Amino acid sequence: MPYRRFLTKAIIWEILSNILGGLIVWFFSGQLILATIVTLFTMPAKLILYVIHEIFWSHINWDRK
Repeated sequence: MPYRRFLTKAIIWEILSNILGGLIVWFFSGQLILATIVTLFTMPAKLILYVIHEIFWSHINWDRK
């Protein structure tokens, strides 16, 4: 199983989604510190959840030959 691929995809996705999430929090709150704290707090949880999600879906043979 290509766990290295899952982890690489997860890290790249997390970088992009955390930048966007931080910008959204900053936009609505006007507080850069709050945006930074929220982003740093949610990063590990989202990364772990994404890796578990990828592993789960790799075991499903949906439309694979």
